[in-house]
Amino acid sequence: MTGTLATVRYAEGTTGFLHAQGICIFAYASFAMELRESVRQAATRPSAAAGIEIEHIARGHIRKEAAVANVLEDGAITPA
Repeated sequence: MTGTLATVRYAEGTTGFLHAQGICIFAYASFAMELRESVRQAATRPSAAAGIEIEHIARGHIRKEAAVANVLEDGAITPA
């Protein structure tokens, strides 16, 4: 997933957002970790219910298209 949140793409915007949410700037790290985990769980819940495993590919040198092609070749998942 990718996207842009225009209001938080610069330091003052992020500080303003956190302040509006009642979050101290020094609590940002724990806020971000909790938010990341919440998003991750929401994203994986439907795939887990369908018996599909999500693989996180963090390496820039791995072509994601090739990884998807390998999964499709195995036949465990078919495109919709």
